[in-house]
This record gives sequence, C-alpha cells and structure tokens, in this order.
Amino acid sequence: MRASRLARLVPLGVGAGLVAAASLVNLPEAAEPVEAEVQEIAVTPTALPLACPGPLEVPVGAIESGDADLDAGSDDRTFTVSPDGVDMGEGTAVDAAVASQMERVGGGDIAGLAGVSCTAASQDQWIVAGSTSLGSSARLVLSNSSEASVRARVTLHGPTGQLADPTSITLGPGSQQSILLEGVEAEVPALAIQVESGGVGVSAALQDSRLTGFVAAGTEWSTGTSTFTDQIVPIAAPVTDEAPGSLRVVAPEGADLPLTLLGEDGTESWLSGTTVTVDEGAVTDIGIPEGGVAAVRVESTTPVAAAAMVSVAREAPADSGADNALDLAWTEGQEPTEVERGLVVPEGATTIVAAATSGGHLTLTDAAGETVVDEDIAAGHTVQIPVDVDAGTVVTSSDPVAWTLRVDDADAGYVTTLSPQPTTVPDRVVRVVPGPYVGNP
Repeated sequence: MRASRLARLVPLGVGAGLVAAASLVNLPEAAEPVEAEVQEIAVTPTALPLACPGPLEVPVGAIESGDADLDAGSDDRTFTVSPDGVDMGEGTAVDAAVASQMERVGGGDIAGLAGVSCTAASQDQWIVAGSTSLGSSARLVLSNSSEASVRARVTLHGPTGQLADPTSITLGPGSQQSILLEGVEAEVPALAIQVESGGVGVSAALQDSRLTGFVAAGTEWSTGTSTFTDQIVPIAAPVTDEAPGSLRVVAPEGADLPLTLLGEDGTESWLSGTTVTVDEGAVTDIGIPEGGVAAVRVESTTPVAAAAMVSVAREAPADSGADNALDLAWTEGQEPTEVERGLVVPEGATTIVAAATSGGHLTLTDAAGETVVDEDIAAGHTVQIPVDVDAGTVVTSSDPVAWTLRVDDADAGYVTTLSPQPTTVPDRVVRVVPGPYVGNP
C-alpha cells in the first residue's frame, strides 16, 4: 500500500522540480512595440472630362406677358461650348485640358452675358457668390463626369455664419443635379457655398440671377475656388455709382484681413489701412470704391475664399420704372502660381485684366506656341491688355500673376469674365498607415 502511494507521488515530485528548474532560465525580454510609420504619398489622379454646367434657366420659368420687354424668358439666345463635348444632364462633359461655355440672352429676366471656364472635379471647393434675397435666385449645379457614383455635401454660409445643416446629395455616373438655394435658405443677402465630396470629387457652378423689380439686374456663373492666406482678386470692370462692385470673403475659421487695392496707377488708398475682421464661417461683402479696373490683394491670418462682383449699367426698358438695367460678373480669387493655367477665348471684345503685387511679367501663348500677350506688370499695378485672337483659341500661362479674361458686349451693355483653370490634374496627397490584414485582430 505504501509503495503504491510512493509510486504515485514520484511523478508529481519530478514535475515540480522541472517547473522550479524552468523558472530559473533567463527568458528574452518582450520586444518594444514598433511605432507605425505614417507616409504621405503624392498620387496623380486620372484626368476626367471637364464639366460645363449647361444653359441658364429662368428661375420663375419662361412666363410670357405678351410684352417682349416684360417677358421672363427670351427667344434671343446664343449658347456655345468650346471645344465640343458630350451631353451630361443639361450640361456638357469635355475631354480637354481647358474648355469654356458662353451664353448670351437678349432679353427677359436673365438678360446678359454669362461665361464660365468648365472645371475639373474637386473634393473640397467654395463658391463665393449668390443671394437668395427678394428678387435674387441662386441655382447650384453639381456635375459628376466620372463613371462611379459620388456623394457630395453642400453647406451654405451667410453673414451670420453657417446656415442650417449640410445637405447630402448623391450623383450617379455622368450625371448632374441642380438645386434652387432660395428653396433651402431664403432671404440670405450674401452667400458662400462649400461643396465637399468623396471619391474623385464633383464639379460645381452657381447661376446667380438678380432682378430690380421687373428689370434684369444681371445673371452670371460662378465656379469653385480654394481658400488661401494670400491671394489676388481681379476687379475686372470700372466701378461707378450706377455700376457698383464689391469684394466678398468667407473665413471658415475666422480671420483678420489686411486688404490692398492695386490700381492702374499703383497701390491706392482704401479703407484707410483698416484690417477687416471676419467671424468664423461668416460671409462679408465690402464695397469697392469708384474707379477703373483694379485688383484686391487679400492677406489673412487663416485661409479664406474670396471673389469680386462688378456690374455694367445700360438703359432700362421703357415704362419699367427703373433708371437702368444691369449685368454682372463674378471673378474668383487666385493664388499667383507657376502652375500652367489657361482658358478658351470666346467670341466678343476680349481683354486680359492682370495684377501683380511684387511686379512680374505675363506671357500668354496659344496651342501652337505663338505669343498672344507679352506684358510687364509693375509692382502693385493692374493692367488691361486687349486680346485679338480667333474664337476658340486656347491661351495658357505659367507666370505667377493673377489674370482673368473680360468679355464685353458694349452695344448691349453686357459683361462676363472667364477665370483660367489648371491645364493638368494636380497631385493629391494620400496618407498611408500600416495596419493588420483585414480580418486579423
């Protein structure tokens, strides 16, 4: 009996000894965790067709009164897209480096000249234009020229900051959607719209149409721009008491803005050197003093988006009760850059308006490499340069100068501007973070 108990205890004793011996072995220390290295890689996206928003629309519809001077619509309309493209909703998708759209409406509520440089898709852009006050209409057009669905988020801003919650919109492949913003937020005297989107992004444009009573006060397209801490905004036409102009800014984070007016004779006195303070997300309009063509240098403590509106006056229809009718033009702010930018010159009287803060030189060439414009620009000056080329000519420049193309129909009293667009797709920075395989803990 005792022997059997001893036999049963021997293995237990031996096992305990082995455990004790093992506990004396020096095991290696646990390795220090390796911190994941985050890399930022520049990726060049595939170029997509440019998006042109399509024809203007009369906000109230083409109401006919029997009086051609008072009808809302007009049969006197010309519409061109250059170069040609394919239909995309009501607009056009153009497979080219640059493209433009131009429309002339001879009467009615949206009488005027409205031009726009067709734009590439963007994931984050601001449109600084528009109003939903009485007599105004703001029609936002979103375009998806890709072969995949894209979701966009639209956020409206006004003088008091962000307005309501963002609106989410899904666009199918090769499609467009338009939104009348007065149906979203009415009675906003000054608008700025942020459009954010995933995937390859979307193209955005705004039709800004205005009436004074029953008289047209201008219709124009405005396109997306970025935020900058130092930019130049061309004032593309003279500002008078009858044809006012204004600078519009929106500061997503709030900002202090020193503003400098660059005239044809150099830097001009404006606001007595006062710095303008803009609250977070708020939209501010600042009247431009009377004078000839100019530009505004907008420096800021945080990135802001900016644009300028100019107008031209013409005789109002008889018995309208108005002193004059107006047409208007919006021009987006630019960061002077050596990235090549260009546009397509349309029909009409065309003039380059260019400005530089520290002096520079503007050379524009056509597709054959022939020089179209070759002009020195003194520091702090804005210049006008007539352009005499055939309609459809593509002009480009890589000079770090702010410039825009003004198109006039002086006989009718119409004006519009075209802003240059990059001729290549900019790289996008992608953050790469190491991680486990999908499904691993």
